[in-house]
Amino acid sequence: RAPGRRLRPISYGYSPFTRTEATAPSDAANLESCLRTVHQDGGYGSIGYGYSWKLAESEKNLLRTHTTAVSSRMLYKLAQDGFKPAKYFSIDRVFRNEAIDRTHLAEFHQVEGLVGNSGMFRPEMLRPMGLPEDVNVIAWGLSLERPTMILYGIDNIRDLFGHKVSLAMVRRNPICRLGF
Repeated sequence: RAPGRRLRPISYGYSPFTRTEATAPSDAANLESCLRTVHQDGGYGSIGYGYSWKLAESEKNLLRTHTTAVSSRMLYKLAQDGFKPAKYFSIDRVFRNEAIDRTHLAEFHQVEGLVGNSGMFRPEMLRPMGLPEDVNVIAWGLSLERPTMILYGIDNIRDLFGHKVSLAMVRRNPICRLGF
């Protein structure tokens, strides 16, 4: 696998298992053409990524490095159902090719939020989904593990997950209480 593939943004137009259309517009050939053009040359205000986009590469299985795939699916559904400003949240497992240290894990839970009509999502992602020009979206993400470390006074994430977890700490705190 090419080193650039590990964390490069990838758009999936088809299910990698069945090569049938996933949650994409009914015109799959048009979607594929749009993805290729935007990635290679830009569009919707973007200059593109400047690499040759290949369908075969986009169909490869890859552990997700962020939860944007979940956000994209929800945004596409909103565009098809008629956009209304809203707030959405998700919690999901993500995987990164990172060195494990006291504050980083190679896999963790990402909490993500989307707020409709607030700005920041790039137009080349929103417009092909069918969202109107005047719709902007902001997204944010945070690992679930970091606030848990703060809550329990843990300064090394390896003391929270893995073989170094203190069973005494787990027994003292059988339920994670978030202060509600």
